[in-house]
Amino acid sequence: DDIKNMLEMICDESLCRRFVNQYRDTLVEELSTTDDARTICVNIGVCKK
Repeated sequence: DDIKNMLEMICDESLCRRFVNQYRDTLVEELSTTDDARTICVNIGVCKK
């Protein structure tokens, strides 16, 4: 819940809000790991491997 709240607070542009809304559960799961930003980006399917 803390990560969800933080994501909603730091994101005030419409594109960012849509991104967070679409990937919220996956982002929370990924941000709970020790993976780096690049790995998380690839894991959620936004970045190429």
